[in-house]
Amino acid sequence: MQIANQNTGRKCPSGRHTMDPNWTVCPYCEGERKSREQSTYREPESVTFSDTRKTSIGESVTDSHRVTKPMPQQTQPPNVGGYGGQGDKRKIMGVLVTYDIVDHHEGWIFPVREGKNYIGAGTVNREPGDPQCDIYIPDDPKLSAAHALILCRHGVFEAVDLESTNGTFLDGKMIPLRGSDVPDICSILTGTTTFTFIKVPILGGPSLTPDIPQPTESKVGRPESTEETPKPPKDDRPTYVP
Repeated sequence: MQIANQNTGRKCPSGRHTMDPNWTVCPYCEGERKSREQSTYREPESVTFSDTRKTSIGESVTDSHRVTKPMPQQTQPPNVGGYGGQGDKRKIMGVLVTYDIVDHHEGWIFPVREGKNYIGAGTVNREPGDPQCDIYIPDDPKLSAAHALILCRHGVFEAVDLESTNGTFLDGKMIPLRGSDVPDICSILTGTTTFTFIKVPILGGPSLTPDIPQPTESKVGRPESTEETPKPPKDDRPTYVP
């Protein structure tokens, strides 16, 4: 008896899978190909840096085209704006003079105006974006951002320490937190900066110099003498009465 050959169907190009008559591409071979592509390892691309070492300010790199230039030095005065700034229209009632500012050993004068005058190395309220202090000394390492306040009301001056780290001193004595009256001429120490405060005298007002007593003049224009006129000697002889 003759056994008929079993029709096994058409094979894929690889010869490993039986193809359906309606298939044009072997799905098994296609799946294997995509799986191999996804699992293939790709080495990362190497990145070449021109210079990997750090440079300091003012140092140039000889093996690279990159050159670091030094930052320009500050040429502006210590107070470039301040709480009031150059456009402040408040009346100047006094001045602060100091010789302790870096690169300004010839001395520097700060106006003290009516109202509040902040002394410090930062902003008025210690927050970014706030205005700088009126007396702005950024190079003092012991000066707080808002260190002290000089308040002028009706010609009377008062110094207040704003809870600074190193305190504020008036003529060598630490100012209490409640504040202290400021005389017409005195020394104020904040951080390492010493100021000489001078009240500006108002025309027609009292003078800042102490009153020196002057000798009074008599009606004839000559100064009156403070010495007593000597009295004539007393005559003890008896007087004859006829």
